Amino acid sequence: MKEKEILTWFEKNAQILKPFDVNKDGDYSFHEKNWAVKTAIRWADRVHADPAAPCWYYCENNTVHGPVVWAELKKRKTPALYLFIKLKNSPYWLPYKIVSLIKRKGIERPESARKKTLPGRARRTTPTSILKKKRYYHRMTEEAIMQWFEENPAALKSFDADRDGTASFQEKRWAMKVATRWATEVKSDRTAVQWYYNHQGEVFGPVKWSYLEKMSLPSSFLFIKLRKSQYWLPSKIVSLITRRGINEQKIVRQGAPPRPRPAPPTKKRHSYRMTEQEIISWFEENASALKNFDINKDKVLSFQEKRWALKVALKWTARIHNSATETCWIYYLDGDVHGPVTWSDLNKVTTPQPYFFIRLQKSRYWLPFQIIDLIVRRGPK
Repeated sequence: MKEKEILTWFEKNAQILKPFDVNKDGDYSFHEKNWAVKTAIRWADRVHADPAAPCWYYCENNTVHGPVVWAELKKRKTPALYLFIKLKNSPYWLPYKIVSLIKRKGIERPESARKKTLPGRARRTTPTSILKKKRYYHRMTEEAIMQWFEENPAALKSFDADRDGTASFQEKRWAMKVATRWATEVKSDRTAVQWYYNHQGEVFGPVKWSYLEKMSLPSSFLFIKLRKSQYWLPSKIVSLITRRGINEQKIVRQGAPPRPRPAPPTKKRHSYRMTEQEIISWFEENASALKNFDINKDKVLSFQEKRWALKVALKWTARIHNSATETCWIYYLDGDVHGPVTWSDLNKVTTPQPYFFIRLQKSRYWLPFQIIDLIVRRGPK
């Protein structure tokens, strides 16, 4: 069979292309029909390569059955034109008749797609596969995902912040970012139990991604969400991005000039930053300030004790960078324990002594304020 013959078959039986009608207008564009052709050929190629694989689902009496082997589909009593099947991990449904037809007749490649042979050599007539794969022809661009959201505004209800019934450019852009990120999650771990779905107003889950794939019907629109996410998206668009991949092609808002590419950032000089060796040297010069870390009470700090003091100091520094306004610091001054206070309050403490001691609220170690402040200002290298 030629691709043109398959396309003609789909045009005569347009009613079976509902899963490929992306914008739900009942009119199938050339691209939608062409994608149905590519899907049917790819499925026929899968049957040709491994007919014994239990990777097929079929819909009978509005119920999804499977996975089964290809031979099992031949035993169904439903007419071949109305027996819808789908491949595992695919959101699309196609009639068993067209896939079976391509599998029996094979696919004829155009002359330009055939390999050229040298003079005197015979051409190989039996192809190892009935489908020649093309690289990246099917990948989705960000513009295509945005177009899908514009044609399906009902998919953006949870992104409509002002509840005016229309999604702005920023809201559609954010939905596109969320869908792309979820597709990345699916690719990284399909077995993670982290997906919820909304069925007839009730939320179910968590389940695996493979469970959601089994739930899709030929004309259904299933809303899903990732664990700990407040947004809901149709499973169709996430599955579409997962299978086709994303082509990194940036889009520009209509009417807005393209933003100039920023100059590459210059390298910052880190010569002023403190190394671990400098911090340990400070500990050695102020050994009397580390009595808490002298575990064996021999008044001599071992290498392991200094390393432990270093780890505590760096951990406290990271805590300050992450939450500087947290009230979690205790300080010891003039024989009294004060606190808890914030880090900015410690900077206001004045004392004639060379240093005063501080600790984290739930820690049993004390360190001089001066060394922690020095690491915070200069940063660890």
